[in-house]
Amino acid sequence: MTPIISTTATLKRTTRRSWLPWAILAASLVLVAYSVDSFLRLPQQLATSQQCRMSRMRPAYVDHTANLESFSPSGLWRKYRLYLYRERDFEPMELPTGSPALFVPGNSGSYGQVRSVASSASRQFYKENGSGARRDEWKDAPPGVAHTDWYTIDFNEDFSAFSGSTLIEQATFINEVVAYLSNRYAAPATHSFAAGERNTTVPILAHSMGGIAARLTGHLPNYPRGSIDTIVTLSTPHAYPPVPFDRSVEYVYSLINQPVVVPDSADAQQIPPLLISIAGGLLDTQLPSDPSSLALARIGESVAPSRISTYTGSLPSLWSSVDHLAVMWCDQLREKIARGFLLDMMAFGRVSDERSAGGVSGKSSVLRRRRELWRRALSLFDGSDAGNGDVGPLELIGSSDSLYDDDRETSVVDGESPSIERPTSGPDSALSTDQSNLVFRVPAKLGEGDEDSHAFELITNLCVGWNPSSGMGAPIPQPIELVVQMCTNSPHSFDPVGRTKTSCQLVMPWQWELIPPSLLPRTDILMDTPAGQIDPDIPENKPFPSAEEVYHVPGFAFLRLRLDANLLKRQRVDWIRVERKTESGLFVHQRGLKSFVRGGWMREAAGRVENHGSSVLLTSANESAVQQHHQDHGLATTGAVPIASEWTLKGFSSSLLARRIEIVPSQCLIENLAIYTLHSNDETQHSTDPSFSPFMHVSDRATGDSRWYPQLVFSQLVRKIRDHTYKGEPISFPLSLHGNAPFMPPARNSVDDVRVQLWSDQALLRSVPGKSLTCKSPVDSIRLSVDWKASAGLILLRYRFLIAAWPLGLFSICIGLSWLAWATKPDADPFPSPLTSIMQPAFRTPLFAPRMDPLLGLLGCLTGALLLIDSLRLALYRSMSIADSRDPRSSLLGMILGLGDHASSVGLVPCFLAVSYATLLVIVSGIQSAFRLVAAAVTRFGLGRKLDWVGAATASSDPLRWNRQSMAGLVLLLLSVVLFVPHQFVFLCMFLLQLLNTLRAQLELRSASGVGRSQETRFHQHLSLFMILVLLLPQKASFLVTWVRNLASVGVKTPKTPAAWMDHNILDVAPIVVLVWLMAGGRMLEPPRTGLEAKAIGLGFGLVGWYALVWGIRYTYRTYDAFNALCILLAFCHWRSRRGGHGRGYGRDSAARHGSKNSDEAVGMLDDHQQSENGGAITSIAKFGRGRPSEEYELQAGSGSGQLPIHHLTLPASIAADHGERADDITVDHATDANNEAETAKPSSGGDELDELIGEYLEVLDRYQRVRNATSDVFGRGYLTLSRAKMEYGASRLSSNSYDLRLLAEVRANIVGNTSELAGGDTPTSAAAGSSSILVERHQPDYSHLVVEDQGVLIGGEDAEQDRTGVKDINAKGLRRRTGLTGLGESSERKEKTRPDNKTSPTAKEEKPAVKVAMPDALLQFGGLPTPSLRNAQSELKQALDQILGVSKRKTAEADDGLVQLVFRLDRLSKAILELKAQAARS
Repeated sequence: MTPIISTTATLKRTTRRSWLPWAILAASLVLVAYSVDSFLRLPQQLATSQQCRMSRMRPAYVDHTANLESFSPSGLWRKYRLYLYRERDFEPMELPTGSPALFVPGNSGSYGQVRSVASSASRQFYKENGSGARRDEWKDAPPGVAHTDWYTIDFNEDFSAFSGSTLIEQATFINEVVAYLSNRYAAPATHSFAAGERNTTVPILAHSMGGIAARLTGHLPNYPRGSIDTIVTLSTPHAYPPVPFDRSVEYVYSLINQPVVVPDSADAQQIPPLLISIAGGLLDTQLPSDPSSLALARIGESVAPSRISTYTGSLPSLWSSVDHLAVMWCDQLREKIARGFLLDMMAFGRVSDERSAGGVSGKSSVLRRRRELWRRALSLFDGSDAGNGDVGPLELIGSSDSLYDDDRETSVVDGESPSIERPTSGPDSALSTDQSNLVFRVPAKLGEGDEDSHAFELITNLCVGWNPSSGMGAPIPQPIELVVQMCTNSPHSFDPVGRTKTSCQLVMPWQWELIPPSLLPRTDILMDTPAGQIDPDIPENKPFPSAEEVYHVPGFAFLRLRLDANLLKRQRVDWIRVERKTESGLFVHQRGLKSFVRGGWMREAAGRVENHGSSVLLTSANESAVQQHHQDHGLATTGAVPIASEWTLKGFSSSLLARRIEIVPSQCLIENLAIYTLHSNDETQHSTDPSFSPFMHVSDRATGDSRWYPQLVFSQLVRKIRDHTYKGEPISFPLSLHGNAPFMPPARNSVDDVRVQLWSDQALLRSVPGKSLTCKSPVDSIRLSVDWKASAGLILLRYRFLIAAWPLGLFSICIGLSWLAWATKPDADPFPSPLTSIMQPAFRTPLFAPRMDPLLGLLGCLTGALLLIDSLRLALYRSMSIADSRDPRSSLLGMILGLGDHASSVGLVPCFLAVSYATLLVIVSGIQSAFRLVAAAVTRFGLGRKLDWVGAATASSDPLRWNRQSMAGLVLLLLSVVLFVPHQFVFLCMFLLQLLNTLRAQLELRSASGVGRSQETRFHQHLSLFMILVLLLPQKASFLVTWVRNLASVGVKTPKTPAAWMDHNILDVAPIVVLVWLMAGGRMLEPPRTGLEAKAIGLGFGLVGWYALVWGIRYTYRTYDAFNALCILLAFCHWRSRRGGHGRGYGRDSAARHGSKNSDEAVGMLDDHQQSENGGAITSIAKFGRGRPSEEYELQAGSGSGQLPIHHLTLPASIAADHGERADDITVDHATDANNEAETAKPSSGGDELDELIGEYLEVLDRYQRVRNATSDVFGRGYLTLSRAKMEYGASRLSSNSYDLRLLAEVRANIVGNTSELAGGDTPTSAAAGSSSILVERHQPDYSHLVVEDQGVLIGGEDAEQDRTGVKDINAKGLRRRTGLTGLGESSERKEKTRPDNKTSPTAKEEKPAVKVAMPDALLQFGGLPTPSLRNAQSELKQALDQILGVSKRKTAEADDGLVQLVFRLDRLSKAILELKAQAARS
C-alpha cells in the first residue's frame, strides 16, 4: 500500500488524536505484562517440572593440547585446548584403553560438561576398584574397542551462537582433533586393512551450538573423510540460528542444511553420518526446541536411516522436559547416551569403512543397523521417533514393493528374534488355552468394504526378560514371567495339501515399551485412610513423573506391547499367544501390588472427532456391523470392550497453542469405581478383577513429542464417588506439544496429526447389575480447548527477536515519511524530531485521510500490507515443488511470522505491531529525554566547550572540498577492518562517535539564543541516525564480546580458517562510516536537489522498514544490510547537494546567522553571487532567512540604496558598541531627492544623457565583476590557509564559538554627503541617494583604557580592588560566546564610562601605579604563539575584506571603490536611468 505524503497544511487539517500513542502504549503494556507473566509461569500452567536425578562423578582431565601442534596448521591449538576425561576410582589412568569419542560444547559452554556422560560410561563398563576390571556384561567385549575414551574440547567458552566465523573456527579445530585422534588410535587388523592403519572413526557428542559445529566439519576443506560417522546432539537448533544477528551464521546453516544426496554406491566416504537429535522440550527457555527436530525441519529426509529425532519428554524412565543446561547432566538421559556409545562400539567396532558398509538400505546396511541399535538404546517406540518408524514413513521408501523387503526389518544382528515350531494339537499346541495361556486371533476382513485396521495391545507389570540393549544402565537380572509369540500357519513342506505347520516367533524384550505406571487405588488402603488425607508414600499417590522413582526397575512401571496391523500383515501372523509363567510377579509382589496381564484388539484411529471452533470434541465411534461381528465372535479379551481407543487429529499440530484437556468419565466407569475391590498383595488372576487405572497418551507424530497422563482415576476421585459427592466434573489437564512451528517447513501430510490414545481395564467397564448402561468406553467425551494464557507465553518464547526488528522497521518508515515531507519544503519547517515523527507521522490514509488519525492509519495500512504479503507467501510456497518445499533454507519460511496458517497471522500481526510501536515510543522518548538531561548536566558543570564541534561545518552553497588528513584517517580506519579489527568494532566506534555528535548538536541547540531551523534540523537528523544505530547495536555488540576474549589468546591475528574474511569485509561497515564521517563536523544532511532524489531516499527508508517487518524476526541481519544501502544513498545525495548546491533554497533564520555553526566561517563574508549562463542577472542566494525563499539582489529601481548587502553579517559585541559610541561623530544627511542624481549628470539632451548613463552603468558593472572575482580568489586562499591552521591547532581553541571581548573595531565606515536613511524606509524611492559616498578606513584601536585593575587580561595586576563607581570591567568575564543579536544588545549597553577617565587624580596614580598591559590581538585568542598559517590566513582574509569594503588609507572619498561602493553606484545609476525613462514617457 503506497504511503501518501501530505503537506503541512493538509496535515494540520488531518484529524489527530494526541492520546492515541499513549493509549497504544497502555494497551501494549497490559499485553506484554500478560505475556511475560504467562512466560514466567509456563511450568506451573502446563503442570510440568524438571524431574532429573542429579548425576555424580569424580572427574580428572589430561591435557593433550601440546600434541596438536603438528595437526593444527590453522594455529587454533593456541586458542583452543583438548583434554582427556578420566573417572577416578574406575578408569585406569594409562592411555589408551578403548575407542575415542569426542565432546563438543556449545555456546559459552565448558569442556567440563562431558563429565556426566563420560562418568556414566566408565561406571557402566568398569568395576569400582580402579584396577580396570570390567563388569560381567562387558567381559566378552573386544579388548580396547568397547570402552570409550572421552575427549573434550575447550573452546574458551566462545559465544558461537552470535558468530558464523567462530563456528567455522570451531569446526576447523574439530577436524584437526579428529585427525589427531585417528592417528593416535591405530585400528586393529581387518580383512581390508593391516593392523595400525589410521582409519579409526571418532563419534561426537555435542551440546547446543556444538552440534552445528560438528555438522559443519563435513563441509570444510580439512575434513578427514569417513572419520565422523555418528553425531549425537543435545538441544541443538538444527533448522535455523537461535540468534539471527549475523549473516555468517546463516551461511553456516545454509551449508549444513543442504539436501542429503543419496549415495550411488556403498562407498563408506559417501555414507552420511548418523545424526541423532534430542531436544529438551518446554523447559528449555533459552531457545525454542522446535528447530531441534530433524523431522520437522526435514533435514536428511532423503536418507531416512541417517537420522533420529525425539524429545526428552518421550524418553522412557525420564518422561520429563529438561532445560538447556540440565540436558547434559540429567541422570536418566546420560545413562542412555553413554550406553548407546558403548553398545555402538562393541557391536560395530571403530573401523570407519566397516561401520559404513552396505550402503543405506537393506539388511546389509550397517547404517540401518546402527540406527536401530540407537533407537533401542534410547527406548524409542512408535511416534517417539518423530514419525520415522523403523527407517522412515512409507512415503520415504523408494518404491511400494519395498514394503515387504528388508527395509522394514528392525534387526540389529541376524537371527536375534528366534522362531520355533509348535504342534498344531495337544497340550503343547500353540492354540491351547487355560488360565495362564491366552490366544488372540487376528481379526479377518469380512469384505472389500472393510477398512478397519486392528492393532494388538498388551499391558502388563510382569517381567519379560533381560534387555541388554536398553539404555537404562546396566541390565537388572530378572526372570521371564511372560512370553508372547506371534504364530503363523503355513503348508507343511512334506504334505502341503493335507498338513500344516505352526511356527511362532518370540517377541523379544527390546520390543516391549516401558510406559508410566497407572495404579488403581487399593480399596483397603483407601478405606483405612481418613477423609481429606493422602499418604504420599504409597505408589498410587506419588506424582508423575518423579525423579525419585527408578522406573526402569521391574515392578515400578508397566510394559506395553503394540503389534500394529502393518507388522502383522508383513509377518503373516494368524494369532498371538500369551503365556504367563508365574502366578505372581516377583518385583510386583515385593511392592504389595497385584500383577496383571491385559490384552486385546483395537481399531486404529477409530474415534470420532468433532470440531467446535477452537476446541475439539472426541467421542467413541459408533459400532459398525463389522465391529459388532468381531465382538460377537469373542475377538476381545473380556466381552466386546476394546482395551484402547484412539483418535487422530489432522492439522492439530502447533507449537504456539497450549490446550486444556477435559475428560468426562462415563457413567459406566463411575458405577464400577463405586463397587470395585482391589487389595494389597492380591495374587488372584481373574480377568474380571480391576488391575490398573485408565491412562492416556497424546503424541505429535511430526516431531515425536508426547505426554503421558497416567492415573486418570485417582484416590480423591474414587473417594468422592463412593461418598456420592462427585457431580460429574470433568478431569482437567494441560497440554502443550511441539508441532508445526514458525519458520519451519510444514509437516508431511502422512504425519501431520496428533494422536490421542486411551487405555482402560476392561474389568472397569463391566455391566452393573440392576442398571442398563452402555459400557464401551471409560469416557463420554474428551474436549481439547485452547488455553490462551499459556499460549501467550509460548508465543513470547518464539518471537523474542520481534523487539530487535519491528521497532526498527516502524521507526525507519516514520523517518522516511518525515524526510519526504521535509524535503518537499525544507525552508518551511525544520526536520521533525524522532518523537514527533513517530507520534505524528506524515502519513495520509488512502480514502480516509481527513477523518482518520495518521498514526492509526499507518498502523492499519501496515497491518493490511503484512497480511496481504503473508497470504501471497503462503500461496507461493504451497505452489512450489515438493523438493523445494522440504528445504528449511527457503526464504519464504522466514517472512513475516513464518506461520503455515494465515488465521494465526491475522490475530498476531496487529498485536505485534502495537507492541513494537509501544517499544519504539519508550526507546525514542527515553533517549531523547536522556540527551536533554545530559546536555543540561554538561551545561551546568561548564563542560560545554570541551564537547564543542571539531572542525567546521559548511553550508550547501559552499563549494565541496576534501580534507586530505580527514580522508587519510577515514582510509586508515577502513583499512584496519581488512587487516586487524572486525567490522563490528568499527561499527561500535561509529556508534560512539554519533553519540558524541548528537550530544554536541543538542548542546548547540540548547546554547542558541533563539531556536533556529538549521540547528533543529541538524540535531534531529543526528538524533534520528543515532536512534537507528541504537536499534542496530545489538546485532553487532554480541560478537565483540567473543572478539575481545580472543585477543587474550590469539591476539589480533586471525587464524587461518575459511572464516578469516567473514568479519573483515570492508563493505559491511564502509557506508555507515562514511555517513557518520560526513556528519561528524556538525554538518547536517542537505535536502535533495530534485524530487526524484527525495523519493529515492524515502524509498530507502521504506526498504529498511520492509526488511525489518517482513524478514526481521527470522533474518534480523538483513535490516543492517538494508541500512547500509540507505547510508550509501544518503551520502550520495548529500554529496550531490554539496557539490552543486541544492536547488531548493533551504532558508536559515536570523538566529542561525549569529549562533549557528554553519555561520561561523561565513562571518564577514558577503553572499555568494552566481552569474547566469547568459550573463544577465546577477543574483545572490541568501544563506539565511527564516521562512522565505532566496533573496535576489537584482539591480532594480525598487531597491533601497541604503540597504547594504551585508544583512547577514554578525559583529562582536565590542565592535557593535564601539560603532555606537562613534555614531554621533558621523554626519549623515537624510534629505532625499530623486532629482539630485539627474542634476549631477544633466546632459544636453535626454537621449544622449540616457546613453551616457547606460554606458557608465555597464562600465561600473564590469568593474564590479573584476573586483568580485579577485575577492573570491583571495577569500579562497585565505580559507585554504585557515584550514591548514585548523589542523595545526586541533580542537583545543580553533573553531570555538567564542572571542575576546576586549577587542575593538579596526575598520570604520563613514557616509559622506546626501544619503538615504541607512535603515531603509518603507517607500522604495526613499532609498535613492544623492551625492553620497562611503569612506572605509582602517585605524589603530585605542587600548589605553586597559589598566591594572582589569581582571582576566592577558597580563594582569595584583588583587587590588577596582573602582566599582568608575570603569566597568569588560574583561572580567574572559571570553564571550558569539550570541548574535543578544551579544550586540549586551555590548550596546556599554556607555562611555566604560573607558577610564584620563584625568585620574594624582593620588590614585600614586596608590596604584600603572602597569604595562599586553594589547589584545585577535590571533591570541587561539594560542599564545600564533602559527604562520594562522597569520597568513588573517592577512589574506583582511585583504579580501578590504577589497569588499574599499578600505582607503586616506580619509577621502576618492579611494578605490570596493564591492560596497560599486553596488551603491549601480543602484544610483539604475534609478537615474529609470527616472529618465519616466520623464521621456511623460513628455
